[in-house]
Amino acid sequence: MVDQTIRLKDGEPNLLGGIVQHQTTWSISGTPGLAQLPLLKYFFSTQQKEVTDDEIVFLVVPHVVRAEQIGPENLQAIDTGTTNNVELRPINLSQVAPQVSPPATSAPSAAPAVTPAPQATLPAPPPSAAAAAQQAMTNMEQQASGPPVSLQLSPPQSTQKTGSTFKMFVDMSGGEDVFGAPMDVQYDSSKLTLINVDSDDPQHPNVLGKDGQAVALVHRDDGRGNVAIAASRPPGTKGLSGSSGTLCVLTFQAKAPGDASVAITRPVVRNSNQQPIPATGSQAVVHIQ
Repeated sequence: MVDQTIRLKDGEPNLLGGIVQHQTTWSISGTPGLAQLPLLKYFFSTQQKEVTDDEIVFLVVPHVVRAEQIGPENLQAIDTGTTNNVELRPINLSQVAPQVSPPATSAPSAAPAVTPAPQATLPAPPPSAAAAAQQAMTNMEQQASGPPVSLQLSPPQSTQKTGSTFKMFVDMSGGEDVFGAPMDVQYDSSKLTLINVDSDDPQHPNVLGKDGQAVALVHRDDGRGNVAIAASRPPGTKGLSGSSGTLCVLTFQAKAPGDASVAITRPVVRNSNQQPIPATGSQAVVHIQ
Protein backbone atom coordinates (compact mmCIF):
# COMPACT_ATOMS: atom_id res chain seq x y z
CA MET A 1 0.00 0.00 0.00
CA VAL A 2 1.34 3.43 -1.03
CA ASP A 3 0.11 6.71 0.52
CA GLN A 4 1.28 9.95 -1.06
CA THR A 5 0.10 13.52 -1.62
CA ILE A 6 0.58 15.29 -4.95
CA ARG A 7 -0.56 18.64 -6.35
CA LEU A 8 -1.66 18.77 -9.99
CA LYS A 9 -3.36 21.22 -12.31
CA ASP A 10 -6.65 20.50 -14.00
CA GLY A 11 -5.92 18.00 -16.81
CA GLU A 12 -2.24 17.55 -15.83
CA PRO A 13 -1.24 13.84 -16.08
CA ASN A 14 0.78 12.16 -13.36
CA LEU A 15 2.45 8.75 -13.40
CA LEU A 16 1.70 7.01 -10.11
CA GLY A 17 3.59 3.78 -10.63
CA GLY A 18 3.50 0.44 -12.37
CA ILE A 19 3.78 -3.32 -12.11
CA VAL A 20 6.45 -5.30 -14.00
CA GLN A 21 6.02 -9.05 -14.35
CA HIS A 22 8.74 -11.38 -15.71
CA GLN A 23 7.82 -15.00 -16.48
CA THR A 24 9.99 -17.81 -17.90
CA THR A 25 8.37 -21.04 -19.18
CA TRP A 26 10.23 -24.26 -20.08
CA SER A 27 8.54 -27.01 -22.14
CA ILE A 28 9.99 -30.44 -23.05
CA SER A 29 8.58 -32.74 -25.75
CA GLY A 30 9.98 -36.06 -27.00
CA THR A 31 10.07 -39.85 -26.50
CA PRO A 32 8.85 -40.85 -23.03
CA GLY A 33 11.63 -42.28 -20.90
CA LEU A 34 14.46 -41.44 -23.29
CA ALA A 35 13.73 -37.74 -23.02
CA GLN A 36 14.81 -37.77 -19.33
CA LEU A 37 18.07 -39.76 -19.74
CA PRO A 38 21.34 -37.82 -19.65
CA LEU A 39 22.99 -37.29 -23.03
CA LEU A 40 20.20 -39.22 -24.80
CA LYS A 41 17.68 -36.50 -24.05
CA TYR A 42 19.40 -34.24 -26.57
CA PHE A 43 18.64 -36.79 -29.35
CA PHE A 44 15.12 -37.87 -28.34
CA SER A 45 13.58 -34.62 -26.98
CA THR A 46 13.05 -30.95 -27.77
CA GLN A 47 13.26 -28.16 -25.22
CA GLN A 48 11.61 -24.77 -25.63
CA LYS A 49 12.09 -21.68 -23.50
CA GLU A 50 9.56 -18.79 -23.49
CA VAL A 51 10.14 -15.48 -21.71
CA THR A 52 7.22 -13.08 -21.12
CA ASP A 53 7.54 -9.52 -19.80
CA ASP A 54 4.38 -7.60 -18.82
CA GLU A 55 4.22 -4.03 -17.57
CA ILE A 56 1.19 -2.14 -16.22
CA VAL A 57 1.42 1.62 -15.74
CA PHE A 58 -0.99 3.63 -13.54
CA LEU A 59 -1.62 7.15 -14.83
CA VAL A 60 -4.01 9.68 -13.26
CA VAL A 61 -5.40 12.78 -14.99
CA PRO A 62 -7.46 14.94 -12.58
CA HIS A 63 -10.36 17.16 -13.64
CA VAL A 64 -12.15 19.71 -11.50
CA VAL A 65 -15.87 18.96 -11.18
CA ARG A 66 -17.65 22.02 -9.91
CA ALA A 67 -20.98 22.02 -8.17
CA GLU A 68 -24.05 23.28 -9.99
CA GLN A 69 -24.57 27.00 -9.65
CA ILE A 70 -27.96 28.39 -10.57
CA GLY A 71 -28.05 32.12 -11.22
CA PRO A 72 -30.35 34.56 -12.98
CA GLU A 73 -28.99 33.54 -16.39
CA ASN A 74 -30.01 29.90 -15.75
CA LEU A 75 -33.57 30.97 -14.94
CA GLN A 76 -34.13 32.85 -18.19
CA ALA A 77 -36.76 31.67 -20.62
CA ILE A 78 -35.63 29.78 -23.72
CA ASP A 79 -37.17 29.09 -27.10
CA THR A 80 -36.99 25.63 -28.64
CA GLY A 81 -37.11 24.38 -32.20
CA THR A 82 -39.00 21.57 -33.92
CA THR A 83 -38.15 17.87 -34.12
CA ASN A 84 -36.22 18.50 -37.34
CA ASN A 85 -34.50 21.63 -36.09
CA VAL A 86 -33.55 21.34 -32.42
CA GLU A 87 -31.99 24.45 -30.93
CA LEU A 88 -31.90 26.13 -27.52
CA ARG A 89 -31.17 29.84 -27.29
CA PRO A 90 -31.28 31.86 -24.06
CA ILE A 91 -33.47 34.96 -24.12
CA ASN A 92 -31.94 38.04 -22.56
CA LEU A 93 -34.93 39.55 -20.81
CA SER A 94 -32.96 42.70 -20.06
CA GLN A 95 -33.21 43.59 -23.75
CA VAL A 96 -37.01 43.81 -23.49
CA ALA A 97 -38.04 47.28 -22.39
CA PRO A 98 -39.92 46.93 -19.09
CA GLN A 99 -43.34 48.50 -18.74
CA VAL A 100 -42.92 51.42 -16.32
CA SER A 101 -46.05 52.35 -14.41
CA PRO A 102 -46.58 56.04 -13.66
CA PRO A 103 -45.89 56.88 -10.00
CA ALA A 104 -48.92 57.24 -7.78
CA THR A 105 -49.71 60.85 -6.93
CA SER A 106 -50.52 61.37 -3.28
CA ALA A 107 -53.12 63.97 -2.42
CA PRO A 108 -51.81 67.01 -0.47
CA SER A 109 -52.56 66.88 3.24
CA ALA A 110 -53.87 70.44 3.22
CA ALA A 111 -56.59 69.69 0.66
CA PRO A 112 -60.15 69.87 1.99
CA ALA A 113 -61.83 66.58 2.74
CA VAL A 114 -64.67 67.39 0.36
CA THR A 115 -62.32 67.71 -2.65
CA PRO A 116 -62.81 64.63 -4.89
CA ALA A 117 -59.69 62.54 -5.45
CA PRO A 118 -58.29 62.62 -8.99
CA GLN A 119 -59.12 59.62 -11.09
CA ALA A 120 -56.25 57.10 -11.02
CA THR A 121 -54.68 56.28 -14.35
CA LEU A 122 -54.51 52.55 -14.92
CA PRO A 123 -51.09 51.36 -16.14
CA ALA A 124 -50.85 49.75 -19.52
CA PRO A 125 -50.97 45.94 -19.44
CA PRO A 126 -47.55 44.29 -19.56
CA PRO A 127 -46.53 42.60 -22.78
CA SER A 128 -47.30 38.92 -23.13
CA ALA A 129 -44.61 36.28 -22.77
CA ALA A 130 -44.80 35.40 -26.47
CA ALA A 131 -44.35 39.05 -27.48
CA ALA A 132 -41.41 39.42 -25.08
CA ALA A 133 -39.76 36.29 -26.46
CA GLN A 134 -40.25 37.46 -30.04
CA GLN A 135 -38.81 40.88 -29.24
CA ALA A 136 -35.81 39.30 -27.52
CA MET A 137 -35.16 37.02 -30.50
CA THR A 138 -35.33 39.99 -32.83
CA ASN A 139 -32.82 41.91 -30.71
CA MET A 140 -30.45 38.95 -30.62
CA GLU A 141 -30.61 38.54 -34.40
CA GLN A 142 -29.95 42.24 -34.87
CA GLN A 143 -26.87 41.99 -32.64
CA ALA A 144 -25.29 39.33 -34.86
CA SER A 145 -22.23 41.10 -36.17
CA GLY A 146 -19.52 40.37 -38.66
CA PRO A 147 -19.54 39.44 -42.34
CA PRO A 148 -21.47 36.33 -43.40
CA VAL A 149 -19.77 32.93 -43.30
CA SER A 150 -19.91 30.60 -46.29
CA LEU A 151 -20.24 26.82 -45.77
CA GLN A 152 -19.55 25.03 -49.06
CA LEU A 153 -19.64 21.32 -49.95
CA SER A 154 -16.64 20.23 -52.00
CA PRO A 155 -16.66 18.93 -54.65
CA PRO A 156 -20.04 20.32 -55.76
CA GLN A 157 -20.33 17.54 -58.36
CA SER A 158 -18.64 14.15 -58.57
CA THR A 159 -19.05 10.76 -60.22
CA GLN A 160 -18.71 7.58 -58.16
CA LYS A 161 -19.17 3.87 -58.78
CA THR A 162 -21.62 1.72 -56.88
CA GLY A 163 -19.95 0.28 -53.77
CA SER A 164 -17.11 2.81 -53.72
CA THR A 165 -16.19 4.97 -50.74
CA PHE A 166 -15.47 8.66 -51.20
CA LYS A 167 -15.01 11.84 -49.15
CA MET A 168 -16.84 15.14 -49.26
CA PHE A 169 -15.48 18.24 -47.53
CA VAL A 170 -17.37 21.02 -45.76
CA ASP A 171 -15.27 24.17 -46.34
CA MET A 172 -15.74 27.37 -44.36
CA SER A 173 -14.62 30.87 -45.35
CA GLY A 174 -15.14 34.38 -43.98
CA GLY A 175 -16.56 35.60 -40.71
CA GLU A 176 -15.28 37.38 -37.61
CA ASP A 177 -14.69 35.71 -34.23
CA VAL A 178 -15.87 32.31 -35.51
CA PHE A 179 -16.01 29.88 -32.55
CA GLY A 180 -18.22 26.97 -33.62
CA ALA A 181 -20.55 25.67 -36.30
CA PRO A 182 -23.57 23.55 -35.30
CA MET A 183 -25.19 22.66 -38.62
CA ASP A 184 -27.54 20.12 -40.19
CA VAL A 185 -26.70 18.14 -43.33
CA GLN A 186 -29.21 16.15 -45.36
CA TYR A 187 -28.28 13.41 -47.87
CA ASP A 188 -30.12 10.86 -50.04
CA SER A 189 -30.11 7.78 -47.79
CA SER A 190 -31.52 5.59 -50.57
CA LYS A 191 -28.32 5.98 -52.60
CA LEU A 192 -25.71 6.98 -49.99
CA THR A 193 -24.56 5.61 -46.65
CA LEU A 194 -22.74 7.89 -44.22
CA ILE A 195 -19.65 6.06 -42.95
CA ASN A 196 -18.12 8.68 -40.64
CA VAL A 197 -17.64 12.39 -39.95
CA ASP A 198 -14.05 13.48 -39.19
CA SER A 199 -12.72 16.84 -38.10
CA ASP A 200 -9.88 16.73 -40.65
CA ASP A 201 -7.57 14.50 -42.66
CA PRO A 202 -3.80 14.64 -43.32
CA GLN A 203 -4.21 16.91 -46.35
CA HIS A 204 -7.04 19.07 -45.01
CA PRO A 205 -6.45 20.34 -41.43
CA ASN A 206 -9.42 21.77 -39.56
CA VAL A 207 -9.88 25.51 -40.04
CA LEU A 208 -10.95 26.02 -36.40
CA GLY A 209 -7.62 24.63 -35.19
CA LYS A 210 -5.27 26.70 -37.34
CA ASP A 211 -3.76 28.28 -34.23
CA GLY A 212 -2.98 24.90 -32.64
CA GLN A 213 -6.18 24.59 -30.57
CA ALA A 214 -7.96 21.25 -30.36
CA VAL A 215 -11.30 21.06 -32.19
CA ALA A 216 -14.23 19.16 -30.69
CA LEU A 217 -16.46 17.48 -33.29
CA VAL A 218 -19.62 15.47 -32.62
CA HIS A 219 -22.28 14.21 -35.00
CA ARG A 220 -25.58 12.35 -34.81
CA ASP A 221 -27.04 10.46 -37.78
CA ASP A 222 -30.68 9.39 -37.59
CA GLY A 223 -30.19 6.80 -40.35
CA ARG A 224 -32.77 8.47 -42.60
CA GLY A 225 -30.51 10.98 -44.29
CA ASN A 226 -30.34 13.66 -41.58
CA VAL A 227 -27.12 14.26 -39.66
CA ALA A 228 -26.46 16.96 -37.07
CA ILE A 229 -22.81 18.11 -36.87
CA ALA A 230 -21.29 20.41 -34.25
CA ALA A 231 -17.67 21.62 -34.44
CA SER A 232 -16.29 24.06 -31.86
CA ARG A 233 -13.11 25.41 -30.35
CA PRO A 234 -12.12 24.80 -26.68
CA PRO A 235 -14.06 26.80 -24.06
CA GLY A 236 -12.43 30.06 -23.04
CA THR A 237 -10.64 30.62 -26.37
CA LYS A 238 -11.31 33.37 -28.86
CA GLY A 239 -12.79 32.80 -32.28
CA LEU A 240 -10.97 33.03 -35.59
CA SER A 241 -11.43 35.85 -38.09
CA GLY A 242 -11.03 35.79 -41.85
CA SER A 243 -9.99 32.13 -41.96
CA SER A 244 -10.82 29.64 -44.67
CA GLY A 245 -10.37 25.89 -44.84
CA THR A 246 -11.98 22.54 -44.09
CA LEU A 247 -14.50 22.38 -41.24
CA CYS A 248 -15.22 18.63 -41.38
CA VAL A 249 -14.87 15.61 -43.70
CA LEU A 250 -17.88 13.45 -44.64
CA THR A 251 -17.16 9.87 -45.74
CA PHE A 252 -19.92 8.26 -47.83
CA GLN A 253 -20.42 4.93 -49.58
CA ALA A 254 -22.35 4.78 -52.84
CA LYS A 255 -24.90 1.97 -52.63
CA ALA A 256 -27.31 2.51 -55.54
CA PRO A 257 -27.02 4.09 -59.01
CA GLY A 258 -28.55 7.47 -59.71
CA ASP A 259 -28.13 11.10 -58.71
CA ALA A 260 -27.82 11.66 -54.95
CA SER A 261 -27.95 15.10 -53.38
CA VAL A 262 -26.12 16.31 -50.27
CA ALA A 263 -27.15 19.69 -48.80
CA ILE A 264 -26.42 21.84 -45.76
CA THR A 265 -30.01 22.50 -44.70
CA ARG A 266 -29.29 24.60 -41.60
CA PRO A 267 -26.02 26.54 -41.78
CA VAL A 268 -25.36 27.93 -38.29
CA VAL A 269 -22.15 29.64 -37.11
CA ARG A 270 -21.59 31.16 -33.66
CA ASN A 271 -18.98 33.48 -32.22
CA SER A 272 -17.15 33.20 -28.89
CA ASN A 273 -20.15 34.79 -27.11
CA GLN A 274 -22.44 32.09 -28.58
CA GLN A 275 -24.20 34.68 -30.72
CA PRO A 276 -25.26 33.64 -34.25
CA ILE A 277 -23.32 34.88 -37.27
CA PRO A 278 -25.03 35.08 -40.68
CA ALA A 279 -24.10 32.00 -42.72
CA THR A 280 -24.97 30.48 -46.08
CA GLY A 281 -25.02 26.80 -47.06
CA SER A 282 -24.66 24.89 -50.32
CA GLN A 283 -25.67 21.71 -52.12
CA ALA A 284 -23.71 19.01 -53.95
CA VAL A 285 -24.73 16.26 -56.38
CA VAL A 286 -23.13 12.81 -56.66
CA HIS A 287 -23.64 10.84 -59.90
CA ILE A 288 -23.52 7.13 -59.01
CA GLN A 289 -22.92 4.69 -61.84
